[in-house]
Amino acid sequence: MSEELQNAIRIVGLSHMVVVSGYHLGLIVNWGKRLFGKISRMAAIIGSVVLIIFFVSVSGASPSMQRASLATSLSLFAWYFGRRFHPVRLLLYVATMTLIFAPKLLFNVAWQLSFASYVGIIFVAPVLTRFLYGQKHKPGYIASSIIASISAQICCFPITIYNFGAFSILGFLSVLITSPTIPIIMLLVSLSAAIAPIAYVAEPLIDFHLLIISTFSQNAWSVFNLPTGNG
Repeated sequence: MSEELQNAIRIVGLSHMVVVSGYHLGLIVNWGKRLFGKISRMAAIIGSVVLIIFFVSVSGASPSMQRASLATSLSLFAWYFGRRFHPVRLLLYVATMTLIFAPKLLFNVAWQLSFASYVGIIFVAPVLTRFLYGQKHKPGYIASSIIASISAQICCFPITIYNFGAFSILGFLSVLITSPTIPIIMLLVSLSAAIAPIAYVAEPLIDFHLLIISTFSQNAWSVFNLPTGNG
């Protein structure tokens, strides 16, 4: 991506969608569990593991992707055996394991955004879901995607401001518009690695996202610039 596009993405608060992380992998695994879970619990975990391996092979084993795949895999196997990791404990396990091998990741912005987006999904999203839907109802696909995106954005916002400074008050609106189609784009782009013509199907959706990013980032009245903490 060009520096101009990267800056526009930061302004509208969609950095967590660009950094391949727990947000993306969580969406894919949740989709896989719902799909394969209709067959059996074993099919759900096998199908989800295959999706993880495929997604990592396509996106690359970046630091944020390593963290995301490790955390997601641990959660999956705990779920299969009827157990559950406490979210705080899971995050501490994964953070410790990744930092032991690469302590400098602690100062890596992509790593920070990856963890922040995951924190949003496992802590903030359930709270928003209960607030909006109560204990007995569950949100549909579109609502779940929007809630997950907003939750990730809330937790990534302080990191984005500290490192980049600029933000747009239209950021949440951009999330509402783009988040429902993010999983679709991810799936289409991943499949295009094996079936090239599928990329032509994903292209209009990507162009739509770029239009939203460009439009919202260029509204001068909605963009605020603050001093960054790193310079």
